Amino acid sequence: MTTSKYLVLWNSGDFADRLRKVFGRENVLTSTAEMAAAINQTGVAGVIVLGELNWDRHRPSDLYGIEYAKRSLRAEYKIRHPILFVSFLDLSEIVRDPKREIVVAVGHDFLRLPSYPAQWQEKIDNMLPLTDLQFTDVFNNLCNLRGLIDETIHRVQGVFRTLLSKPNPDSTTLSAMRDHLESGLKKIVSLLGDAKDAKSRGQEVIQRFEKEILDQEAFGDSLDFLSRIGEELKSLLPEAEGTGERADGETAAQPNTPWKVLLVDDEPDGLNLILGAFGRKGIDYVVAKSVNEAERIIEQDINNQIVVVVCDYRLYEVRGGILRQQSKQGYDLLFDLSRGDRFTRLIALSGLSRRFLLESFQKYHARVAIYSKNDLRSTGATNIFVDNILDTGSEVWEALCSQPEGGDWEHLRPFYVAHRESHDYASAEEKISQRALRYVSQIDSILSCSDPELLLNPSLPQLKDLQAKMVSKDPRNPRHLEVFRTKLVARRIALWLSFVKGFSAVRIYAALSGALDLAVPLGQISNELRRNGNPKEFDANSIESRSREKLENKAKTLINTNLALALSELPSGILVEEKRWFEHDIGISIYAVQELLSQIAYHIQVGLEYWLEENPNLVERLPGLGEIFGRTGHLTIGSFSNAKRTLLLINNAISGKDDRKRFGQLLHEIETVIRTDKYCVPYLEGFSKYTQRLVESNIS
Repeated sequence: MTTSKYLVLWNSGDFADRLRKVFGRENVLTSTAEMAAAINQTGVAGVIVLGELNWDRHRPSDLYGIEYAKRSLRAEYKIRHPILFVSFLDLSEIVRDPKREIVVAVGHDFLRLPSYPAQWQEKIDNMLPLTDLQFTDVFNNLCNLRGLIDETIHRVQGVFRTLLSKPNPDSTTLSAMRDHLESGLKKIVSLLGDAKDAKSRGQEVIQRFEKEILDQEAFGDSLDFLSRIGEELKSLLPEAEGTGERADGETAAQPNTPWKVLLVDDEPDGLNLILGAFGRKGIDYVVAKSVNEAERIIEQDINNQIVVVVCDYRLYEVRGGILRQQSKQGYDLLFDLSRGDRFTRLIALSGLSRRFLLESFQKYHARVAIYSKNDLRSTGATNIFVDNILDTGSEVWEALCSQPEGGDWEHLRPFYVAHRESHDYASAEEKISQRALRYVSQIDSILSCSDPELLLNPSLPQLKDLQAKMVSKDPRNPRHLEVFRTKLVARRIALWLSFVKGFSAVRIYAALSGALDLAVPLGQISNELRRNGNPKEFDANSIESRSREKLENKAKTLINTNLALALSELPSGILVEEKRWFEHDIGISIYAVQELLSQIAYHIQVGLEYWLEENPNLVERLPGLGEIFGRTGHLTIGSFSNAKRTLLLINNAISGKDDRKRFGQLLHEIETVIRTDKYCVPYLEGFSKYTQRLVESNIS
């Protein structure tokens, strides 16, 4: 147990429980509520923040931990404690975004994962609390008050959406809306501090809300009202905070999204309100005035960087002095893209009837979101529209980047695109998730009761066509698409069996085939071998051996090829829908797997460090080995994939019987350590096979 007291902000899960044994149960916080309750604790020496915090369902790629430190720890709670950030990313990659400069500011420091609590404590013990002058500098220049006001308004809007989802709002609902608005306004007024008119403006907002929304029962306008209020209150901020200028007078760089939006409109000047909001949100975009121009832009976008297309339904041009419709209309482009092989969300923007547009696209089974230009005339409504595009673009980009790389995914990919672009995507995803949930719930129930009869005859639902080849199938054919969607069900079941139950590939294959007792599939294959071969040529042990070998081959084909799953490489290759299923239906964050894999990487790094200490001349003697060391000369692995790459690099570099023997012993020792770490057991099989291949390559 550490002698100094630290607050540790972490994601909930097994690793958080392990940290509590080091830092104390009350000091490891896994939610905003726990943080709010702990903020007034005395004797705190510092705060350790995980960059990849997923509090309030933020994505790890957002590095919300850094944003939370800015908005809450510094701006809201105004703490002076030193803050140590830990993250799976390299520091140079993090500070590439100017919004994260606080990581290298005075009173803050950084350690990359995998690292361990003793290192965190050593680092933060050498840091000092911020002085008043230092805190003022960090607060004024690195903590975004505009963003904090936006966050407060966004949370109140979320409460309003929940309250208004109930039919026929009553007096209790209306009172709750007013109370939440008042609470949010008090928080914003406290953030504005000495800003002129802040307090009186907050009181005025309550009166306007009662008059414009409650008295008129205009509940549908409440979200737009909140957006407008947010913009008004941000106008009270000091000029530097309100305009995006730094204290030194320079304009702060607004980092752009890694993806782009294509806007197609014959009157691009009418998009100024939207484009202005894009600039404030850091959304990269390109504008086209015709379908032909848009098609050229998309053709050149070979990396699918354009993930959202916003298109006017009707497009006009002047020909011969007469305003005419263009030869290709916006709906032509949207229909064509809905049938393409791109990851693109489609949005129709028009002044036409929303009902007419919906019926038009549904008739052709195209998944197109509909927005009316008439609704985007105010700043508040435009901001909500742009926020939706930001969320949509980020989700599509994540889907694009998280695809599997091996197996049969090359042939499955067109079906995945067709699935995502289908008009029934939402309902189909719901069915897939529910089928998978029912399957795993039944397995969990059977395994929990340990009834031998149920193990032998589990009566699991049939999952047909899992081994079907998709290379000659049509993604637009409903029957073929249904086969792919069954594969999506099987992928989720296989991931659950591997991640939650620690099943091997063979046991997963058996479960997907309707058997939970391996004796059943082994017996079936043995009988098949007896029927197709001469039983006199081999004994029972030989039959069993050949049965298991055949079963392993079948499992490998189904899981690695037909389902395109690489269980030992989690969480890479996990679809965004599968991540949501784990989080929402199973109650587990798949990103916690990354922590477990980093724990394995840590065991590998420790083993290699000891090994290199015992072989001091090895680095100089082996060509190419120096590249695994950082500028400091210390071994830096950082991730499970880098750990395996490092082992492969060493394996390829060493020569000589003695060196190979010592390296084989190292692999065995690392595997033994990993085996004793119960949290790493689900990934031991994949790592064992990897090291076995290295050893066999040495022998050969």
